[in-house]
Amino acid sequence: RDINDMSTLPDAIRKDFEPEGSQCSFSDPNRFRFGQGFAARVSENTELYVLPCAEGGAYNQPYVLYEVSEDFVQPVQLAIMSEEGPTTTPDAYNVDWDGTTRTLTAFFKGRGIGDCGSLDKWKVSNTDGEVSLYLAESRVKDDCDGKDISAEEWPLIWPKK
Repeated sequence: RDINDMSTLPDAIRKDFEPEGSQCSFSDPNRFRFGQGFAARVSENTELYVLPCAEGGAYNQPYVLYEVSEDFVQPVQLAIMSEEGPTTTPDAYNVDWDGTTRTLTAFFKGRGIGDCGSLDKWKVSNTDGEVSLYLAESRVKDDCDGKDISAEEWPLIWPKK
């Protein structure tokens, strides 16, 4: 479901967006009306809130995630691969959710035409009511060479082959 009004967020999340100067605040307090935030049901009692966080750049919008279950609200850290090895990040860029495959995709553009950057995919798992996101795929292309190659074809860094 779309989240178009910040006032509908749980208090524990809203504090990250209000007041001005908060971690995810916007210069326009009505920013959510553009329909970029959403909540996805990932188990019987749990929703994943995916919300734009702060002002985006010219071609990259950061998002933060929260696990919300009844009165429980917790920020989600996403697993990513770095040059040094596995680590986590509190945000993802230019996200997309596929409810059928239960996959969250983030595409960070290294520059506006999108010929370089990173593509990460996380899958939702639900084992005995315990919901988690695991890194299913990570691709990176550092060379901004102007070649029109789909990010799905960029070099795979995770899982290792």
